[in-house]
Amino acid sequence: MTKRQIIDEIMVFNRSAEPEFLSRFSDEELSEYLEHLRVLRIPRLQGDPRRYDRYFQNCPPQRSRPVGSPEIRSDNVGGEGNLPATASAG
Repeated sequence: MTKRQIIDEIMVFNRSAEPEFLSRFSDEELSEYLEHLRVLRIPRLQGDPRRYDRYFQNCPPQRSRPVGSPEIRSDNVGGEGNLPATASAG
């Protein structure tokens, strides 16, 4: 991406960003900031991870979990050997 394209995309995520201000930064710094903004837009699960056990139990195995989601608890899954196990909360 060109510096102008990076700045344009940053402005999509951060509408208060001024192009004149952003142009002061290097391409590498702008790319890092853009990646940071993209990561912030990824939905995250909140609260007690056990609350989501039923949801992840019913997900097809070929689908990946959302980034930042809790591990699937294999102790609640009926015979699904392909799901990752986690340590019990104790």
